[in-house]
Order: sequence, then structure tokens, then C-alpha cells
Amino acid sequence: MTVGGRIEYSDIEFWDRLVQRGPAEALDRIDAILREPGLDDDARALALAGRARACFELGRVREALIAARSAMDASSGSPNHVQEAVAMSSSVVVAEAGFVDEALVSLSELAASTDGVGLGRVRLQVAYVLHQAGRLNEALAELDVSERIFRQDGQDRDRFRVHQNRGLVLLQQGRLRAAQSDFETAEVYAQGLGMTAAQAQSVANLAVLHGRARRLTISLREFDRAFELFEQAGNPTRTVAHAKIDRAEVMMHSGLVLDAVEAGRAALDLVTTSGNQVVIADAHLMVARAHLAAGHRRAAHASALEAIRIFTESGRSDMVPLAESVGVTAELEVTGSDDTTRVLLGSAASVIRRLREHGWSAAADELALVRVRAGVRSGETDAVLAEVQRLRLGTQDGLRQTALTGWYAEALARSLDTDHRGALDACRAGLDLLDDIVAEATTLERRSAAMRLGHDLSQFTIELAVDRGDADTVLAAAEGTRARALHDELAERERHQPLTRDGAERLRGELAARLGTRVLIEWVVARDAVWAVVFDAQGSRLVRVADLGAVVHARDRAVMWLDVAAAEPDGSSARARRACRLLDDLLIAPLDLPRDVGVVMVPVALLHGIPWSGLPSFACRPVSMTPNAQVWLEADRRSSGPLRSVGLLVGPDLAGEGVERAAIERSYAGAAIASGVGASAAAVRSMFAGSDLVQIAAHGTFRSDHPLLSTLRLADGEATFYDAIPARVRAKLIVLSSCEGGAHGASDGSEVLGMSAVLLARGAASVVAPLTTVRDLECAEFVVDVHRELAAGEPVACAVANVRERWLDDDDLSRWAVASSFSCFGSGAVRVMG
Repeated sequence: MTVGGRIEYSDIEFWDRLVQRGPAEALDRIDAILREPGLDDDARALALAGRARACFELGRVREALIAARSAMDASSGSPNHVQEAVAMSSSVVVAEAGFVDEALVSLSELAASTDGVGLGRVRLQVAYVLHQAGRLNEALAELDVSERIFRQDGQDRDRFRVHQNRGLVLLQQGRLRAAQSDFETAEVYAQGLGMTAAQAQSVANLAVLHGRARRLTISLREFDRAFELFEQAGNPTRTVAHAKIDRAEVMMHSGLVLDAVEAGRAALDLVTTSGNQVVIADAHLMVARAHLAAGHRRAAHASALEAIRIFTESGRSDMVPLAESVGVTAELEVTGSDDTTRVLLGSAASVIRRLREHGWSAAADELALVRVRAGVRSGETDAVLAEVQRLRLGTQDGLRQTALTGWYAEALARSLDTDHRGALDACRAGLDLLDDIVAEATTLERRSAAMRLGHDLSQFTIELAVDRGDADTVLAAAEGTRARALHDELAERERHQPLTRDGAERLRGELAARLGTRVLIEWVVARDAVWAVVFDAQGSRLVRVADLGAVVHARDRAVMWLDVAAAEPDGSSARARRACRLLDDLLIAPLDLPRDVGVVMVPVALLHGIPWSGLPSFACRPVSMTPNAQVWLEADRRSSGPLRSVGLLVGPDLAGEGVERAAIERSYAGAAIASGVGASAAAVRSMFAGSDLVQIAAHGTFRSDHPLLSTLRLADGEATFYDAIPARVRAKLIVLSSCEGGAHGASDGSEVLGMSAVLLARGAASVVAPLTTVRDLECAEFVVDVHRELAAGEPVACAVANVRERWLDDDDLSRWAVASSFSCFGSGAVRVMG
């Protein structure tokens, strides 16, 4: 070895190992080497190429591009193996800096003078650049050529790159099983080669794949493992940013849309200062998609336009249709019936065509579905008929999401042909498929995520039933599409299948027997209107209640006063009560309910946040709410018998702790009380599983975007539903004096999740909880009054109603808000004394 180790500098693998061990240290070493006197041209070219890679890994794109071009110039007179190494390395930097065509030309010139393993490596690099440009079909063809060459010869590093790159292309095409095999093989190769950053990327790719397959827990665990490996490798900016983008996408597909927006913005912040146009554009596109999933359509459109601009300027024109699809989706989701809609439908058709041309078939199908929805909603059905016919061919597709879309299109096509019976049959077939998907999901979270796939079918089933105008059909359709993710939580889950004729008759028979003098109200939304099925001893009737827009406006006015009461409680309740009277006139008056009878209510989507308890019609009557009628029936069957064992858990930092403790000790001798360090998630689970009456007094936070991640603040930290609720709940009556303990989220208008819904499905008979944030002291006082009524022998719904009636007459805004927010869920018939 000569002075300075220059013989080593001619070893191409030396530079690769140097950068792989850590780009920051590599850059310092390379700059020192470039300053060494007498460095020959070949070593200089390889050093510059290594510098380009190190700068790029660190996010210093401008420096990387200069070094890459300098390396290619310096290698012009070098031997073939040096030219090949420099061109291969530098072309990636040039392409990811936004100069795709320049990179492809360079690689094409190299391929013309290369054969054997060298040609395989060139074709592999071409595949990588094509993949980055969004030309997936061309990329797969190049990868197939590379694999054939490396099968005969090549090194483990070559085989690693084939598996890694092909896995990414297959992942984008939705071929998950094949992609997983490639990523797992790539990780083995990378670990064996000591390539830590590459191993981290393989693990991150596996995390994305598990996320796409709706295995969220495994996915997040793999992301954590990937970021640990990235830290060991020096946290290279570009690859870490890509991993953050990937994590954002997994969160978005798992329903964590607000977290996805935050993760996408974190990735964007990380790379914006680097000048890396490829990752910047990808981050803008991710932020746009996350905003769209969160319903932030204006922000989604703005981010999509920025992504389009950067894709275009950086030569990645094949990626433009992906960003365009986000932008046009954001516009179509809010469009009405006018000339603008027709223009947007035409624009969407053009984007769909370009998506298919470039191999983005899944994205094309998603936009086609958006286009169909908009066309039907706006009355422009003729403009989308061809798309409907194409989508309905998917009913027999092996990919179940495609098949679900196919059944929706089939139902829509039959409806447009006035075959309403056939349309409803198609909905049933699609929902049967959805049941198969949900049944295979092993957790409530996965079942909830799967339910989002059936949103179109569920809503269209309701609309078809409403169009028929038959109350029994609407009731069966509503029950057959509502709270399906909770189905496997039920002890008697096979008891009702409401969409079948026998199941619908059995449901009506059991409701008539259980309700007695009570009335069940099942709410639905269809054709821009709110409807209600009213079921009582006389049978069922369908009532068109009000226009959807009017209900939303009245609801927002009433809910606003709950927010005002939380922020500024010391005021009069007069205006709040007036807002509730207006909402009552709009929603309840048209139902013509008998006076003073109890009510069982099944809300839907936008009606979940309404302070029903504050409506004048319900002020003094027993009212209970439920995710669906089947959950209520099971809860009501469990309502009989005395409650012998009582448990109270008091979380930290509660102003009303002493008031609630004193009430429990006074009303129930021998009550078990957990507080201080004993107020843990394990204690909550134990009480739910072992006591008849349980009260949880703790601060709570509700996650509307992902209800199962809502939390209770306990002594050992924030406990989610997974931490706090056992698989089976023994407690008959549960009182949650916790902010938003009764709040529910509806991912698609019919799938309802919240703590009370899960508790009822898992075995509780009744849950008393507030819908919104309430002040500690007033919350404690309300609950104390309820316990006093329970101790006097009142059933729980009557106990809540008696206290509510007194509190609603109070002019104090805070007391009005507590009384309006506290609700009874499940059976209202539970009594403390048998």
C-alpha cells in the first residue's frame, strides 16, 4: 500500500463501505482524501462520487449534484470499471435531484458499452430511476433483466438491491405477498453485509407493508426498529425522511389521519432546507393525501398543487397524475350540481386515463370511485356510466377491496336500470363479503379499519331502503350496516342477521317484546335528509325529519354552547336552552312521540355529538342510547338482578375527588376504592371484570379520528381502551365521570366506536357518561345526585332523567352543560337494588 492508502482508493467497494458506515464521517474522510497531493484521476472520480452520495444521504442536495457531475467529468478517461461505478452512483444523485432524463441518458450510454454483471448493475440502476419517476411497468421489466443476470453471477450486494427495489415496485402495485418476500430477503442480505442504513430501509419497507395489510401493531413496531437502525447509521436525512413519509401513510390508512398530517409535515420540515426536490415533492404529496383523509380539502388541494409543481420542474412527470388525483378528489368531494361539476368530472376522467397509462391502477380505481360518487350525487349519471360498468367487473376480483367496490357499482348499475330489488340484493352480497373480511380481523381495531372499506355499500343500502319508503326495510338496512365492527364483541353475535328476511322478522319480534311501552328511534341519513324509523308497540313508521343542512346548522348551534360552557362556565343558560329548543323542534317534534314514554335511540354519524339530554322533549323522560338495536337488546337482557359489589377508581388531579368518594362510601357499604398509585390501568380492568357497579372518576381525552386510542389519565399514565377494557366485562352498571367518556366516533357514518359502545358490546348492561368536556366539580355533583336516585330504587335511565330535569331548570350555564352532556347508554332498566 502506498502513502495515504491510495491503492485502497482504487477499490470501488472501499467507497461504498465508507459511505454505508456513516455519511457524516465519510464526508470528512473523503474531503481529507481529496486534499491529498498526487491523487490520481481515477481515485478523484471515485472520491467525488462518494462525496456526492454522502452529501445526498445528509440532505445536502446541491453539493451532491455538483459532486456527481464533477465525478462523471473526472471519470471520462478512466477504465470501464471506474466509469461504471461513477455513473451508477452519480446517476442516482442526479435523478433524485430532479434531473431524471439526464440520469437515464447517462445510464443508457453506459449500458451500450457494458456486458455481463456490469450490464446487470446498469439495468438495476435504470430500474431504480424509472421507479423514482413513477414508471413502474418499465422498472419491473428492467429488474427482471437484472435478476436473470445476477442469478448466474453477481454479488450479494447486487442481489440485495434487486430484492429491495423490486419489493418497492411490487408494494406500490399492491402485490403484498411477493413484496414481503423480497423485503425479508433484502434484510438478510443487508445484515450479512453490515449495511446498517440499508437494513433499516428494508425494515421500514416491511413496516409499510404490514401497515398496508392492516397489521398496525406489527407495522409500528417495525418502524421503531427501523429508526433505531437509522440512528446507528447516523440518521441519513433522505432515507429517514422517506421512512417518516411511509409512517405517515401507514397512519393514514389505519385511520390515524391527524397523526398522519403531523408525520407528513415532520418529513417535509426535515427535507425542505436540504433542497432534495424528489423527497420534497413526495412529502408534499403525502401531506396532501393526509389532509384529504382528514377532510381538510382546501389544504389538500393546496399541497397537491405544490407537489404537481415540483414533480413537473424536476422531470418526474409520471408522478404528476398521482398529485392531480388528490387535487381533483378534494374538489369533487364538495361539488354540487352545476357546470363546475361537469368540468371536474371531465378532468377526473383525464387523470384516471393517465393513471392507468402509467401503471397506477389502484389509484385510478380509487379516483374512478370518487368520480362515480360525485356523478351520482350531482345527477350527472350519464357522465359516469362507463366507469360504473368498469368497476362492476371487479365483483369477482381476488382483491377484496376491489370486489367490494364492484358490488357497490353493481348495485348502482341495477338501481339506474330501476331494478331496485336487484340493487338491494347486490348490496347484501357485498355486505356478506364485508362480513367475511371483518370476521377474519383478529382485533376490534382491525375490524373497525376493515369497515371503512364498506362505506359506499352501507350508505347505498340505506338510500335504497329509504327510496322504497318501507319502515321495516329501512330498519333492517340500518341494523345490517351499523356498528358491524362490534359484531364479534357480542356474546350472541349470531342472533340477528337483519338484512335477511328471517333476521329482520326476528329482530322486530324481539324489539316488540323487550321495548314494552318504550319507543325505539333509529336515525338514518339519506338523499341529503335526516330520517327516523320509529318503532313501538304499534309497529314501525318512517319519518322524513328535516333537510340535512338544517340539522347540521341547528346541531352546531347547540353543541357550541357545550364548548362555551367548558371555556366560560359562569354565565346564563338561557341562550343555550333556546338553541336546544330549536333543535328539538326540528328533530323531535316531527316524530309525534307519546308523552312521557321512555326512548331508546340509535343515532348516526353527525347526530352522535348532539346533547340529546338537553332537548326539552327528553328533559324528564328516561332516554338511553345505543350503537345499534342488537347491542341494546343484549344489554337489556343483562339488566335484571341486584348489583352487590361496587368499585370506585379515582384518577389524579380531580377537583371533585372527595365529593365522589364520599357519595360512594355513603351509598354502598364495602365499596372497593382505588386511588393514588393504585388508580392504574390494571385496577380499571380488574374492576370491569369483577364488580357489578363500577365508577371511574378520571380525566379523559377522546380521539375522534381514532376512538380506540382515546385515553383515561391514570396514576400510571394515559391508558387507552386497549389498556383499560378487558375482553369480557362483568360490570352491569358503569359510571364514567370522565370528560368525553360517552363520546363516539363514526368512521363512515354507521360504524360507531367509543368507550361506552365497547363496554356494552363486551358485557356491560348500562353506561352513564358525558358526551363532552365538563367541569370536575359540577360533574362530581351530578354523579352524586344520580347515585342518590339509584340508592332510592330508581332504574338508571330514570335516575339520570330525574337529576337532569332539576339541573336543566338552573340558569347556570355550567350546570346546564353537565345535565345536557350526561347520557345513559345501553339498557335504562338497571337497578342498584333488586
